[in-house]
Amino acid sequence: MDDMDGIHVWSFRYRYWPNNSSRMYVLENTGDFVQTHELRQGDYFALHYNDQKQIYVSLLFGVA
Repeated sequence: MDDMDGIHVWSFRYRYWPNNSSRMYVLENTGDFVQTHELRQGDYFALHYNDQKQIYVSLLFGVA
């Protein structure tokens, strides 16, 4: 998916599995993304589609 910085393209992997009476959700392959954008605890990133159905990533720093 394309990063909103216009430079990077990321390949995340979304996985889930049953965990007792619920599911565990994990987004894998995010380490380089976190390091590149210097994300810290309390920061978020959002995945969204544009009008052409391409997935983009945007950042929200320090949002609680």
